[in-house]
Amino acid sequence: MKIKYASVAIDDDALFLDIFEFLAHQVECLELIQTYTDWKDASVGLMTHKPDILFLDIEMPGFDYEEMTRNFGYLPKIVVVSAHLHFDISKLNFKVTKFVSKPIRDSRHLESIVREVMDINQLDFCTHALMAKFANKN
Repeated sequence: MKIKYASVAIDDDALFLDIFEFLAHQVECLELIQTYTDWKDASVGLMTHKPDILFLDIEMPGFDYEEMTRNFGYLPKIVVVSAHLHFDISKLNFKVTKFVSKPIRDSRHLESIVREVMDINQLDFCTHALMAKFANKN
């Protein structure tokens, strides 16, 4: 089982991505591979990086999920992160693992999102964190 889950974040709000990156570096089970402010650039990067989790703002100018994922051989767990609470994710034509309203409060909040999305219970999570610390000391 993985100790760190690879992730990519896509949002047209650069400030949100800066804060997200800061928080992600504090979560031991999360490796933030890349952030993107443009979903078209992200579509190329996603094929290269193949993240476990995609943090995605779906209300970006011209956003087209089908175009973005057209050449994927797989789909990551998708966490929609949006400031728009009115958005009805049931109308989307793709599977959303979790909807999170902005802001992500702190690193513990982000960690709980990762645990839920990747279905890690607290005992497994603690074991993974201890294993990672032990591996880093050797």
